[in-house]
Parts: sequence; structure tokens; C-alpha cells
Amino acid sequence: MDGIFFEFPLSALIIVRDDRSRLDYIISWCIITLANSLSEGSHKERVVSACSHLGISGSNYATRMNRYSELNDFLMRQENFYGKQPYCRIGKKLIFETRDGLFDFNQFKMLCAISSIIGKTKKFVRITYERLGYRMHGFKNKEMFNDFKDKNELLSYKKLRRLIEILHAKKFFSKFTYANRQMFFSTRLDDIELRECVKKSKIYWAKRKQSLEDRNYSLEIKGELGKILLEERTLRESERLNRERVKIYRMKRVS
Repeated sequence: MDGIFFEFPLSALIIVRDDRSRLDYIISWCIITLANSLSEGSHKERVVSACSHLGISGSNYATRMNRYSELNDFLMRQENFYGKQPYCRIGKKLIFETRDGLFDFNQFKMLCAISSIIGKTKKFVRITYERLGYRMHGFKNKEMFNDFKDKNELLSYKKLRRLIEILHAKKFFSKFTYANRQMFFSTRLDDIELRECVKKSKIYWAKRKQSLEDRNYSLEIKGELGKILLEERTLRESERLNRERVKIYRMKRVS
């Protein structure tokens, strides 16, 4: 591994191309994006520097720029319409292996989906099959998926589960399924660490829920007690006023 990662918007997977071309467009987008962040030299020289930094050769400048421009325009339209898009972070080696047919494209898309949800800072996250199904095709949610006419058919939960099992066995991520229904993923923890973190999280939130329930019930009790005290004070005040009225009435009769 060369330790080089490519970061790109998940919606780059939507662009209608064959699998190899789609990845060529993503690679060019990442190269030009890096070049645009550099400051020295002409733009063409910055592209050469970006390629050198990423350890990439081949394809001429015009080809890379055309691919970048077409994909970037597409990405900007998606962001303008649907808001900020989640990003994927995938190793350079894996992207090229997938492009060259050495790594299964569905497995690659599943890794993109998981990466787009976990991000770079979260230790672990809970992810549903439904969410992974949409993200695999580049859609951040169901609403975005439904808006596209030429969309791929979503994989069944059985096929999604099989992809996850294969990638988990290859140690691309750790996974823990709680109570046979809640799936947790991590790219920073191993399986044992992930299980321990989920355990601590479940216990913490259970205690917090209990504490909140106790607090709410305590407030409810205080509220009921407050009503009783208010009724008692009202009754005492009413009795006092009655005594005052009786006293005044008697004084008037005597006078």
C-alpha cells in the first residue's frame, strides 16, 4: 500500500458511464482538484505535479481536463439541487484495481457507500441495508434516488449482506451485528474493539434513558404535589376570607 487515498463526492458514482470510464472520470477529477489547490506554475504544470504526488502517469492534459469538467459540472448540479453531498475516501490502489477489472465493482461501490457514511472522524456508526442500497449507486438518500429516471435497480438485502460478508472477511472494515438486527461498522476499530464500543454505548444510553425517565417522572410527581399544595393553599385562603366576611358581618350587626 502506498498510503494514498482519493476523496470524491459519492454522487460521482451516478454519472452514466461504463464502470471503467466512470472510474477514469473520478481519477481525473481527483487529480485536477489537487492541482487546483496548488499555487506554483501554470495549470498544466500543477497537473503534472499532482500526478507526480499521487504516483500517476498516462493520459494527456486535455483528456484529464475534459473528464474533470464534465464530471465537475455534473457534481455541481447535484449539489445545487440536493445540497452538500457526502464524500468517499478510497485507496488509490483499490480504485485502479477496480478500473482494471481486478476488483469487483459492486464490492467497490459498497466500500464507497460505507466510507461515505462513516466519514473520517467517526469511530463507528450504525448503518441499515436500505441506506447502503441507495449509497451504493451514489444517492445520499431515498428522495434523491427516486428523482433519477435512469437509475440502477437496488440490490436485495440478501445480496447486500453477501457483499458485506465478503468485504468483512477481507478485513476492509470491522462489523458487529447487535441483537440480530442492528449493524455497526468501523474502519478505525477491529472487531473486538467495535463490540466493546457498542456495548459501552448501549449501556451508556440505557442509563441515560433511565435517568431521563426518572427525571421526567420526578417532575410529574412534583407537578402533582404542586397541584395538591395549591389546592390546599386555595382552600385555606378561602376559609380565611370566609372568616373575615363573617367577622365583618358580625361587627356590622353589633354597630
